[in-house]
Amino acid sequence: MKKSAEKQTNSKSTKLSRQSNSVGAVMTKDFVDLKLDMTVQQALDRIRDIGKNSIALTNCYITDEAGAVIGKVSIRRLILSDTGESLKKIYNPNVTVIEPTTDNMTVAAIMRRELLPSLPVVDSAKSRKLIGIVTIEQIPDIIEREATRELSAGAGIVGTKKDRPYLATSIWQHVKSRLPWLIFLVFAALLAGMLVARYEESFLKMPILVTFIPMIMGIAGAGGSQAATVIIRSMAIGEITQRQYFRAISKEFMVSIVSGALLGLVIFTYIMVVEQNIVLGFVLWLGLLATVIFAKVLGTLLPIIAKAVRIDPALISSPLVTIIADIFGIFAYFSFARLLLGI
Repeated sequence: MKKSAEKQTNSKSTKLSRQSNSVGAVMTKDFVDLKLDMTVQQALDRIRDIGKNSIALTNCYITDEAGAVIGKVSIRRLILSDTGESLKKIYNPNVTVIEPTTDNMTVAAIMRRELLPSLPVVDSAKSRKLIGIVTIEQIPDIIEREATRELSAGAGIVGTKKDRPYLATSIWQHVKSRLPWLIFLVFAALLAGMLVARYEESFLKMPILVTFIPMIMGIAGAGGSQAATVIIRSMAIGEITQRQYFRAISKEFMVSIVSGALLGLVIFTYIMVVEQNIVLGFVLWLGLLATVIFAKVLGTLLPIIAKAVRIDPALISSPLVTIIADIFGIFAYFSFARLLLGI
C-alpha cells in the first residue's frame, strides 16, 4: 500500500514537473535532509556524505519519518554550534513550503519578499513531503524563462521549445507555433469586416467616418493590451492577490475613464479645428471613451478569469483583448454616429 502511494506521488510530481511555468520544472532533487534527533556532528557528517552534488547548502531542511518538512537549520548555525548539541535546540520550525505546481514568478516573489536563499518543494501542502529544492541562484534563470514564455504567449506563439535557440528551431516548428493564432486573427478580422459592412449605409452618407476606423481599432487594441500586460505582471510577481482583484478592476476602470476622456478631448479639438463639426467631434469623443473603458476593463478581467480557470493568462489575454476590443470599438463608434448624426 505504501509503495503504491509513493509510486502515485512520484508519478504525480513527474507529471507536474513537465509544466514549464511551474517550479516542478526547475527544482533540484539533489538536497540534504536531516532528522530532528540528530546532533550537530551527525548533521555535518551527513552533509559531507551526501551533500557533494547538492546546490542547496545554505539551508538544510529537517523531515520526520514520513519525509514531511518540519523545520530548517542553516549551515552557518550548524558550524557555530557545539558538535554535541541536538538539532532540536537550534532548528527553526517556521518553514515556508511550495508545491511543484506553484508558478515560477510566484516563487521568485516569495524568495525576494522573505529574503530566502532557498525554498523546499513538497508534494502537497497537506502531507508536506519534501521532493525538491529551489534556490536563489536559479531565480535569474526562472525570470528569463518566464519572460520568454510570456513574451511568446503574448505574441500568440504557442508550442515552441523555449530552451531551443531560434536558429536551431526548424522552419516547420516556427510555422506550427505561430499559425494557430494567425488563423484565428484572420477569422476575427473577417468578423470585424462584416460588422463594418453592416454600417455601409452610414459611411456612404458621411464618408469621413471611415477615416477614423483605424484610429478606433488601434486605440482599442493598445488600451486593452496595456491593461492586460500590467495585470499579468502584477499577478505574476505577487503584487495582486485574489482578494485584490476587485480593487484592480476598479482602478483600471478609473484609469480608463480618465484616459478615454482625455483622448476624446484631443480628437474633439482636432475635429473642431479641421472639420468644424461639433457633432462629429462628440461622436468620436464618446466612441473613444466607450472603447477605452471597455478595452481596459476587458484587459483586466481576462487575465483574472484565465488564472481562475488555470489557463496561462499571457497566452489568451493580449490576442483576445485586441480582437474583442476592436470589434466593440467599431460597434460603439458607429452606434454613436447613427444616434447623434442620424445616419
